[in-house]
Amino acid sequence: MIGPRTATLLSASMAAWLLSPNTAAAEACGTTDPGLANIESPLVADPERPSEPVPIDASPWVVARCATPDLPFVCAFESDAAGEPAIEVAAVGLDRACADPDHDHVVRMRPSALLQPAQSYTLRCASTPLEAGWLGGNSVGGPSYSPVDGLPLATQASADPSAPPIAITGSTAELRRQDDTCCGEPLTLVVDVPKGDEADRFTREGGVVEVVVEGDVWVIGPGRGHDLPWTERGITLTAVAADGTRGEPLEIPPEAIDEELIYTDFGCALRRRVSPLALWLLAPLVLLRLGTRRARRRRGTTRS
Repeated sequence: MIGPRTATLLSASMAAWLLSPNTAAAEACGTTDPGLANIESPLVADPERPSEPVPIDASPWVVARCATPDLPFVCAFESDAAGEPAIEVAAVGLDRACADPDHDHVVRMRPSALLQPAQSYTLRCASTPLEAGWLGGNSVGGPSYSPVDGLPLATQASADPSAPPIAITGSTAELRRQDDTCCGEPLTLVVDVPKGDEADRFTREGGVVEVVVEGDVWVIGPGRGHDLPWTERGITLTAVAADGTRGEPLEIPPEAIDEELIYTDFGCALRRRVSPLALWLLAPLVLLRLGTRRARRRRGTTRS
């Protein structure tokens, strides 16, 4: 008599024969890096992707690492307008970043005074330990890093203050494949954040939702859920306004994070057009995956 383990192995072998993985696509699956987050930063290094102007009370964010912890942070926003004094800047989150230099962190540039309406600024640094991550033309290859010195910033024509943090009650998260060609783990975490006029204004001003995933902080814009690193733990969401005001955090426990079921541990996700025979052969694998995940949740274990 064939045991469950043998049956599972036979199902995996036959299903693998029926399903052809796309190796090139697999290499691109699950890629998430600071460069992707910084695309929506108000401090934009790429002139071809200018961000929206920020309110005059903004403390613009950037995902950065502390590359040289021994260097002091001495920076200011310099206006392109003649005669305007430079505005000194403090780096909120710098201590945390330099205490953990192996990871990227969300750091906010807090001006010592209000910015002026309808002006262009440049962050000028006499010394900085921070380097921001940017896409080097290829997300698969990961980001390239450069000092935050020289990053541009624009302000709105209005003198109105920043919009307050939006309500994120009801936000959800799901573990899913990036597309039908992604093979193997890791899955990606997709967060469903608020949409609508209020969220759009919040985003345009530089407001974001910070997502804490296993201790790492990622930044997403409302209505533009990004693929984040997969996790078997819960996550915490916090809306943060352009001026740095933080809203009430929302915790999503692991049992509330759904996972796509059409997935195989042995190598490849199902394509849209797949043989019914392959679906039957994959049944033991789906059940095995569900059983493993439920057992991990009961034990409170996490991925290694």
